[in-house]
Amino acid sequence: ERELRDLQNEIIALDRTNSNDLREMGRATTTVLKGLDNLSERVVLIATTNLEINMDTAFERRFLYKIKFENPTVEAKTAIWKSKLNWISEEKANQLAKEYDFSGGEIDNIVRKATMEEILNGSTITINRLKELCNTEKLISSNCEKKIGFYI
Repeated sequence: ERELRDLQNEIIALDRTNSNDLREMGRATTTVLKGLDNLSERVVLIATTNLEINMDTAFERRFLYKIKFENPTVEAKTAIWKSKLNWISEEKANQLAKEYDFSGGEIDNIVRKATMEEILNGSTITINRLKELCNTEKLISSNCEKKIGFYI
C-alpha cells in the first residue's frame, strides 16, 4: 500500500541560481534534495507549481512524470464565467474569455472581488467594472507596469 503526499508550491522557491544568499539557498536546496532521495518507496509524491521556469534542475530530475496543464480553452472559460456570474450573457462571457487568458483560479479571484464589491457597495457590478478587475488580476501584464508597495 502506498502513501499519498502533496508537496506545496512554495518548495519550488528553492532555487540555487537566483538568490542573494547562494550559500544558504544552496544548503536549503541540498537538504530538500536529500530528503527527496530518502523518501520511502511507499510514498507517491505529487508536486505542483506555476513557476516551473524557476525550478532547480536537480529538483526537477527527481520527478519521474511531469504534466503541464494549460489554461482552459475559450469555450471552457466562457462556461466558467457563466457558471460563476449568473447575470452575465453568453456574449459577454465569451468576450471576457477571448480577451483575458485566465486560469479557472484567476477567474474565481475576479468573481470573488466582484462579489465583495457588490456586498460592500450594495450595487451590481457592471461589465466595465468586471473588465477593470480583470486588468488588475495579473501582477505582470504585457500592456502596463504594475507597481507594488510604495512608489513616487
